[in-house]
Amino acid sequence: MSSAALETFLARLYVEPVLREKFLRDPRAACADAQLTTEEATALAAIDHDGLALAASSFARKRASRRGSGVARRTYLSAVARVLYEIRNVVDRSRRRDE
Repeated sequence: MSSAALETFLARLYVEPVLREKFLRDPRAACADAQLTTEEATALAAIDHDGLALAASSFARKRASRRGSGVARRTYLSAVARVLYEIRNVVDRSRRRDE
């Protein structure tokens, strides 16, 4: 699993509206463009799209309200880390199930 590429892609999904819209329209194509593995694309395609949009919106509001605050950055990074951990677990479970 290319965890660095997966983590970068996930972070971009939360902060780049154009990429997020592309992903929501066609998750597998967006993942292929990011050169993610088939199993990563499968796991990401299964995530809650409404939840992704809601989380991205929430993160954007928090960033805007605390612009320049170190607290906001740490809180945001903690939230992203939790999501990355959850996605990684989904990929790992999928991988074990396929073995």
